[in-house]
Amino acid sequence: MNLHGSDTLRAPCPYMEPLLQQTADGTAFRLMKWYAMFHVSGCVHCRTYLERLEETLAKLQEAREAEQVPEDVLKRLEQGAWRSIQ
Repeated sequence: MNLHGSDTLRAPCPYMEPLLQQTADGTAFRLMKWYAMFHVSGCVHCRTYLERLEETLAKLQEAREAEQVPEDVLKRLEQGAWRSIQ
């Protein structure tokens, strides 16, 4: 996997990739999250993968928030203004 154009980035440990994804998106809890963070503390490839995955998710969240519909448009849609578009 080559994220952000880095030629030196090596893929994470194969058995860790799903756990790192869960850690990045916040679905890994307790022992799973602890194990992922413990592994990342000693594995530069998995640490880099997790950091870049978190950066990517943050950018996606920013893009989602930037595309939210303005309040006045939502009110018009709730009032049935969308029917005039058809």
